[in-house]
Amino acid sequence: MTEPDLQQKIDAFSELGNEMRQAAGLLNRDHARDGEGSGGGGHSGGDDHSGGGDGSGGGGLDAGGGLDDVGGVGGLDDVGGGGGLDDVGGGENYQFKGHNPGVQSLLDGVEESRAHNPWFTIRETSRALDALGRMLQKDKLEAWAGRYEKQLQEARVPKTVAVIMAGNIPLVGFHDFMCVLMAGHRFLGKLSSQDPVLPVTVARMLTRHAPGLEKFIEFTSGQIDSADAEAVIATGSDNTARYFEFRFGDKPRIIRKNRNSSAVLSGREPEAVLRALGEDVFSYFGLGCRSISHLLIPEDFDLSRLVEAWVPFRPITSHPKYRNNLIYQRALFNLKDQPFTDAGCCLLAENAQTASPVSVVHYSRYRNFSDAGAFLMAKQDQLQCVVAAGNFLPDNAKTLLPGAETPPTGAETTPAGRGTTQAGGATSLPGPETTLPGESQQPGPGDYADGVDTMDFLLRLP
Repeated sequence: MTEPDLQQKIDAFSELGNEMRQAAGLLNRDHARDGEGSGGGGHSGGDDHSGGGDGSGGGGLDAGGGLDDVGGVGGLDDVGGGGGLDDVGGGENYQFKGHNPGVQSLLDGVEESRAHNPWFTIRETSRALDALGRMLQKDKLEAWAGRYEKQLQEARVPKTVAVIMAGNIPLVGFHDFMCVLMAGHRFLGKLSSQDPVLPVTVARMLTRHAPGLEKFIEFTSGQIDSADAEAVIATGSDNTARYFEFRFGDKPRIIRKNRNSSAVLSGREPEAVLRALGEDVFSYFGLGCRSISHLLIPEDFDLSRLVEAWVPFRPITSHPKYRNNLIYQRALFNLKDQPFTDAGCCLLAENAQTASPVSVVHYSRYRNFSDAGAFLMAKQDQLQCVVAAGNFLPDNAKTLLPGAETPPTGAETTPAGRGTTQAGGATSLPGPETTLPGESQQPGPGDYADGVDTMDFLLRLP
């Protein structure tokens, strides 16, 4: 069976997105049975008290055997020791009649993944599925692929691209998976021990819509060596990035380090905007690189406004691991006699570091917006994105944060960092992309991690 063509792949990913959103809707309907809060503060992942941000999910590269040891067997159809989609077990908590096997297998996979990662609650996994489903809308995929039309039409020999997948939030490596396949290459995925179920599940679902694509997909829980791939995309911490560079230094590669995100407030934002910002802070318990872990606020900003606006997020403390972090961090601040503001759902602490522990949000005060812009420029290599509501910023701020301007309805914002133009016609800053409050966790297909165009990298492989 031949490889599906570009349009067939777009159609297949679009159908997969529809199934993801259907599953998310069903999970959201019953998320109360999850018994855990939504979202989380801070950014760093790991154990109950601290962690390593967007690490590769705990197990590292040496989590298992060689390439043939995917769940004990080789090949996509045998990952996890099972057969096709119909053989995915479990899921007795979510049996919905009338659904296609793909949706049911995804519901089962969500339930199974909770056993591997307690941060993967029903609510947060459904959030990830809904965001991916929106990203995979057909018109968005076609517009995104159209940016590479000439390159995609060129004949190329498929390369094996190893993707070292993180496990900090559900399906965090999906975008790399999609890019490798859309570029016509073979995907070799190193599963994170924190997310070993969902990537395989959605890959099986995808191949139902694009027969023949399974020959281009392989997963492993074992070590990937330089000889196993012709290019590498690896996501990890600052420490693992040095290891990846050493291990794959002879290959074309994208190596991603720790990233966090920051928000800029003018003090003029209404409560609804501050509440929307809470979605950017607390989604995924703050474990994502797009989660807001740092705030830039005016010198006279009253933190009680955030405390009030974020009351709806206080149920997050019902999650045991998050609550343990909150208790620990509160005790640590008290022990060190360091000032903080207790918002009930997180601790607000003045600190210029953009990375913060789970349940803590850092903030810095600025005298004028030039200071705020200088801060962001100095931190641009540490930031994934910046959240700001341009309608409530002073006019001169928009020259520093042009992407914060409200885009026209239906317009898609181009990620910053490549000298492009964003909505509103202003040239973007080099550095992190800028997005509106409540939207940092809703990236489009063209929003690339660290501002590095993954598709362009893949299409230029020698």
